[in-house]
Amino acid sequence: MWEINDPIPRPLADHWHDDPRIATNQNNLDTLNRLATNFLAIHEVAAILPQECVGITQHMFYGITLFLHWYVPDYRQWLLQADAEPPLRYHKRFLQMLQATKAGDRWLLKSPAHLNVLPSLFKVYPDAQVVFTHRNPVEVMGSICSLVWSVSGMASDKGMDPIKIGQEQLLSWNHMLERAMADRDALPQHKDQFHDLYLVILSRTQRAQLGVYIKISTYLCPMIWPRESLNFWWKTRKTSMENTIMT
Repeated sequence: MWEINDPIPRPLADHWHDDPRIATNQNNLDTLNRLATNFLAIHEVAAILPQECVGITQHMFYGITLFLHWYVPDYRQWLLQADAEPPLRYHKRFLQMLQATKAGDRWLLKSPAHLNVLPSLFKVYPDAQVVFTHRNPVEVMGSICSLVWSVSGMASDKGMDPIKIGQEQLLSWNHMLERAMADRDALPQHKDQFHDLYLVILSRTQRAQLGVYIKISTYLCPMIWPRESLNFWWKTRKTSMENTIMT
């Protein structure tokens, strides 16, 4: 995460794991967690952990987290209709900058912000492999609203209205999903680059992931997920909907 937040200058090879920016970024995250005490239970973050690539385009003020953390309805409406190609071209340049000093075989990127920008995504990354993770939308919306409730109070008291949170997040994500489904149907030339992962039962997740890796002919790194870890993951993300009203 720290390399997304503070990428320049690039770290020296022999100081990759003790760069002073790691501690600075971790201190910032610790402060965030003190302000939003249940944040880490909803979305685990740390300076040395991977970060969603939406953090890259935030450098040019483009990203869904900006309307999740702050109550900016005009920005939210603009973002859902904005041309995503310029931010994605910046996104590509950013990744090229990162890999210039630490090359790898493949980028594994994750962000729901790509849902409604598939045509632009394939313009910039024509050989991309796109994995759709399918989850219960009721549980997903509960998780999103819980996240927004947790972080929005740090910046403004205007975003702490559960009715407002529920209605606006429901409209936004419904729009993004509808765009994704329509764009996917309209991109038959990329049909073999879409892969579906259904997260129904956590005990089957690793097997389903293996199927995706085999389908796209990519090496699967060894993964060990103890039952206790899965239970903790599930418990911390079972979000109550009682304080969120969606119509």
